[in-house]
Amino acid sequence: MVPEVSGGVSGGGINVTNYNDNYIHASGQLLVEIENNGIIRGVKFIASDLTLKARNLVVESVQNRISQTLSGMSIAIDFGKENTNLTVTPVSGEREAAWTEQVAQIIGTQTCNIVVKETLELAGAIIASAEIDESGRLTDRGRLEMELGSLITRNIYPN
Repeated sequence: MVPEVSGGVSGGGINVTNYNDNYIHASGQLLVEIENNGIIRGVKFIASDLTLKARNLVVESVQNRISQTLSGMSIAIDFGKENTNLTVTPVSGEREAAWTEQVAQIIGTQTCNIVVKETLELAGAIIASAEIDESGRLTDRGRLEMELGSLITRNIYPN
């Protein structure tokens, strides 16, 4: 039997960003007037009759994120009959993930009117005139009106 000694050292870090629900909910009419530029990030506006006015508006969902790093090494010493072997093996890894739970929504359950004088930018967001069932699914009510200077849509990507 040949004796062997082994061990290792490791370290790492983890960074987590989680977003909570943000709601503005009105059972009747909700009028939001933004005099200049507005950014709605990860917020749900829900009302029976919803009107939103702005010069420029960005509506975007937010992503929860996790990033994790691991680094270290393993060391093994093998005491053979004729010689001794030392093995050092570096170990490293990283993991990143992003997922969306907080979808930005502007929902009028009866009517929804959006007036943006210049640019409306949507990033993974929902604007609708719809009823919301218990499971969160939307059923179109057919009463969405949007008056826009221009519209930009984009996906959400981890930074």
